[in-house]
Amino acid sequence: MGMQQILFAYGGSGGGGGFQTETNTWESRVVALGGTVTSPDKALADALVVALKAGTYWSSLQYFLAFIGPDTVHHRVPLIDKLNVGAAGNTGFVDGDCDTATGLVNAAGSAKVFNTHVRPDALNGGATNAAGMGIYLRTWTNGSAVEPCGTYDAAAQRWVIDLRSGLEAFRWSDVSTAVPSTATAATAAHYYGQAASATDRKLARNGTVIASSTTNKSLGNVTAEILVAGCVDHVGAYTYTKGTYGAFYLTNGGLTNTDITNIHNDIGTYLITPTGR
Repeated sequence: MGMQQILFAYGGSGGGGGFQTETNTWESRVVALGGTVTSPDKALADALVVALKAGTYWSSLQYFLAFIGPDTVHHRVPLIDKLNVGAAGNTGFVDGDCDTATGLVNAAGSAKVFNTHVRPDALNGGATNAAGMGIYLRTWTNGSAVEPCGTYDAAAQRWVIDLRSGLEAFRWSDVSTAVPSTATAATAAHYYGQAASATDRKLARNGTVIASSTTNKSLGNVTAEILVAGCVDHVGAYTYTKGTYGAFYLTNGGLTNTDITNIHNDIGTYLITPTGR
């Protein structure tokens, strides 16, 4: 479905002008920061919101960056923001790194990163520290770091998706214990990591779980904020990754295997395919 078809095929409901409330909130925040949302971009965003809200995973989804729009203002504002954190902080990205057709781009792995202002311990209301994190990589090469999203709290406490030439891993609270991982070379793909409980951690690639851990390891409590297109290490220094980012999202850790498949398919159908990413 092309952009013009999307514009007329989706109007949604629940918000002003026939658009979803989340879409209108996204637009108003973009405008408040000095941006202007085009009709095709708004229609694209609204179609995605409609699909996400209809998904089996909607109650678990807490935060979603769709990277729709021509500049950093648009890309920083989350399309889904149940935590009400507002626009992500920006270090280094310029408008030329942002476009609806490509997503968010760090071509050289240089000093560029978004700060979501979301702490891992906030994703499940602080009750259990369960949480999940997904990133859709359209291109991927290790830059100055190997973690395209996440954060550290201490040297042994990490909340990251870890991608290397011979490793795919999800680390949620401990660097080496209860880590779902493979010995496969990481690639440009949609990765999702989730810690649902102390004995339930998993890593998925393109909607399919590829590694899991049932080792009993408590979910730690962290106050550091989650970054996108990079990470922050245990001494507070930013690290940066090289790639093209198609989407990023956070959950409360409640996705089933079916949910993981469904959100992958919906992001593909309503964001990746129509934009040509």
